[in-house]
This record gives sequence, structure tokens and C-alpha cells, in this order.
Amino acid sequence: MNVLGCVRATSYSYTLTTTGCPSTTEVQTSQCGATLPSIDSYVYANLVSGAQGYRFRVTDMTTNEVQTIDRALRVFRLTQLTNYAFDRTYMIEVAVRRNNVWEAFYGTGCSVTTPEATTQIQASQCNTTISNLNNSIFADIVPFATGYRFRVTNTLNPIDVQTIDRPIRDFRMTNLASVQYNTTYNVEVAVRNTNGEYLSYGPVCNITTPLFPTVGLEDAQCDEYLVGSNTETLFAESYPGVEQYRFLLENISLGYSQTVDRATRTVTLNNFTGLVPGEMYTVRVAIRLNGEWGPYGKSCSIITPGAFRPEEVTRVDANGVNEFKAVAYPNPFATSFTIDVRTSNTEAVSLTVYDMAGRLLEVKEVKAQDVTNYQFGDRYPSGVYNVIVTQGNETRTVRVVKQ
Repeated sequence: MNVLGCVRATSYSYTLTTTGCPSTTEVQTSQCGATLPSIDSYVYANLVSGAQGYRFRVTDMTTNEVQTIDRALRVFRLTQLTNYAFDRTYMIEVAVRRNNVWEAFYGTGCSVTTPEATTQIQASQCNTTISNLNNSIFADIVPFATGYRFRVTNTLNPIDVQTIDRPIRDFRMTNLASVQYNTTYNVEVAVRNTNGEYLSYGPVCNITTPLFPTVGLEDAQCDEYLVGSNTETLFAESYPGVEQYRFLLENISLGYSQTVDRATRTVTLNNFTGLVPGEMYTVRVAIRLNGEWGPYGKSCSIITPGAFRPEEVTRVDANGVNEFKAVAYPNPFATSFTIDVRTSNTEAVSLTVYDMAGRLLEVKEVKAQDVTNYQFGDRYPSGVYNVIVTQGNETRTVRVVKQ
């Protein structure tokens, strides 16, 4: 200081009091620059004493979209925003509310990244054989995913790769344009991001398709069944999704073989030509699924109607003992049916009829030669019935169907 030409050194002490200066905070250090464990994990700001609320300004570093969310507490989740995505980095800044006013100043920005979501076929189905092409195959669920893409590769033909997009986490092999039976496929799953793009595929899982299913005539018409007339309906076993049934009728000794394709599971002998009355023929059935014909199923024997029984009626088994047989005809039946017993024994025959609930409906005991004189079923409702045929120590069960 210069006073009257005299220079002196001096010092001053000041006390500065400020009012109204902004308070700032930021995302806590442990989360800053980190990848969240899940897309809906909580994001925390550092606590500010006396703050009435926290405003989070979130900038998508890919799209530059800016969103804000106000919270009474110092925590929020990215899934609370209008727009969010997997595998995305966000810059997050925080402002506070004091004295009922949101302060205009934000603290230091901090980057937070959401995880990239992946999934795969659930463990219980991975490396298994499905029992039916219509079985649902499930991926592990990913919360907040908007869809799932399944990539299916035929291991026998690696260029046979098909993809199917689903809004839910399951698909069926029948959803594909083409699929083969008894074949192993590699199945990978990708998650659809919230912006419509698909993320990376997860681990590969093997799924094997079942053997081509087979059917035959229904059991009630399968064992040396005596067909009542050429117009009687023969029934193949049903199978879901069948497009066509192929009936193969053969008699090797006669050199006879003829097929008939049907849209339904029924056929009559009138659909075939050149049949010999009273002869035994074998019937096999194949089905067409997904545009492909499968192998023939079990072989069933039928006897064509005629004026006489074939020699097989009195045939003997390998031990030289007359074989005990019982067949019902017609079967299925519309009004009533008759039991034909083939035996050399002269003992009386017992006929007992039960419904499928095990209720006893009818009992008859008749001479062996008179069995065919009795008819059953005229008072039965439509359904399936078991007829127990007993002669001495021999017992046979015949299943009949009333239409």
C-alpha cells in the first residue's frame, strides 16, 4: 500500500458466504462404466442430503435420443423409460430437486451398458428325441425380449437351414417349411431386441425328430377278421394330421396286390377289384404326413365274405392241436353283431360282454355249434365293448365297436 509516499506491506482476510448454489450428484462409482447384470437392474445415484427428488437424463449413445425420468428416490431402471434396448450404452446424468425446484445443473455424466441377451433351447429338451412333430420346443425365457428367432439346421444336410420368427419362446417342427423324420437338427435361438433387430444366437442344441409313425387296421378288425360284406367299412387307426391313408391288400399265394389311397381312414372291399370270396388277405396301412408317405404298419388278416369259410377256419397250429379262435362280425356294427367261434372242442361256450367301464352287460352259455345263432348289441349305445369268449381252458377277448 502506498500512503504519502510510504510503501507498506499488508494482508486482508475475507469470509465468503454463498446462497442458492446448485447441488449435483452422479451415478455411483460401482456402476459407472459397467455393464448391468440385467436390462432391468437398478441404477443408483449418490445420495444428496435434503434432496426432494432426482432427475435422470439418459442419452442413448447409438441413436442420441435423450429421455428424462423424475424419481422421488435416487434410483431408477432403464426399463422405466419409453425406449430402451439390450446391448446398448447410455450416458446418464443426474440433477436434484431442492426447495421444490428442479435445479438446472446436472452432475458428471456416467456411461452404463445393458447386457446382450442370449438364450437357448431349455435343458430338459436339449439333446432329446421328440415324440411328435407337433410337440412344442421351448427356449429359455428372456424378460423384456420382443421375440425369438429359431435357426434349425439339418445335420445330415448342412445347407438345409431354416429360420422361423416367433413372438413367443416356442415353436414346433411342423412350423417349418419342410422337416424329415428320424433326423437330428441343430437348433439355435436369437432374441429380438426392442428395436426389432435380432441379437446373437445362443448355444446350439440338438433335437431329433421321431420315426415316421405307422398305423394299421383297428385291433377289432385285425386278427383273421371275417368281413360281413363288401360294403362293410374297415377302419384304420387314426393319427393326428394325416393327409391320406394308403391301404395295401395282398394275398401272396394268389399273386394279388392292390393299393387304394383314401382321404379318410376308412375303406371297403368294394374299393378293390378281383377279390376271391372266402379267401384270407393281409391288409397294411401307410399314412401321408407333411407331403411324405411313410412305411406300412402292422399286418392284419381279413377274410373276404363268401358262401363258405376258408380252410383257415379249421387249421391246426404248429403242435397239431386245433386252434381256438373267436371273431366278431360285422365289426364295427350298426345294430347287432355275431360271434363266430372256431374250435374242434364240443364243450359249451361262454360269452360275456362288458363295456369299457367294466360293467357287465350280458352273459350267455351256448353249445359250440350254436354260437353263431346268437346276436348281441341291439340295445347297446354307440361305443366300444369287450366280449370274453371262454371254452374250457381257452379264453379269447374280442373288442367290438358300435357306430
